[in-house]
Amino acid sequence: VLGDGGGSKSVIAVLKDMGAEVIKIASRKQHGGPFISYEEINGLVGFAGVVHTSPLGLYPNIDESRMGKKQLANFKIAVDIVYNPLKTKFLGFAEEEGLKTVKGLYMLVAQAVKAQEIWNDRQFGDEIIDRIYKEVGAAL
Repeated sequence: VLGDGGGSKSVIAVLKDMGAEVIKIASRKQHGGPFISYEEINGLVGFAGVVHTSPLGLYPNIDESRMGKKQLANFKIAVDIVYNPLKTKFLGFAEEEGLKTVKGLYMLVAQAVKAQEIWNDRQFGDEIIDRIYKEVGAAL
């Protein structure tokens, strides 16, 4: 997981719920335990995916990326929670390396639907997340 802010906490909770055995968190400030420096990413092997949770690459800083192509080559999946732009430089590098990619727009839509469920004490179901995601994605 790239970044140790609020977005990373949600991602880490989901990864744990999904049964992830080992989670490493790349951070500029914390080190030790699950925390590693961004430089230590180069030595990671055996991890299926990488999730970018920092605001780096978010508009207007669209020419920035936490990882380059060489670093991403060690993974199979790249997820970015940044949604503007739809495809960040990070995801562009991941696609060039042949990784499966997931854009941040899906998480944005999912959290909006979940918030509406809480506020309205009502369940909408995951189908509406998929439908809204496809409609918004097509419009953008």
